Amino acid sequence: MSFTTTVTWASIDDKSSNTEFAAERNAKMDLMTTTGQILRINPSKTTATGSIEFNTMLDAEEWKKFIQDLATKYNKTILSVVIE
Repeated sequence: MSFTTTVTWASIDDKSSNTEFAAERNAKMDLMTTTGQILRINPSKTTATGSIEFNTMLDAEEWKKFIQDLATKYNKTILSVVIE
């Protein structure tokens, strides 16, 4: 069984406009992919949402906490984070 974390941002700019934010986010995704935690990344460049499929609920929760902390660090607004 896998778990998908869907993040809905306030805007596309909040999701991707800051290069430092994007670099930190991408580094974490690369690490989680390398360690087998991420099964699939479903990005969208035209919407304010994106989702990632994880192996375990623990992996999905790790991403949720990471992305929320990163959003706070860079003053970005997340409308919702849902794990299904």
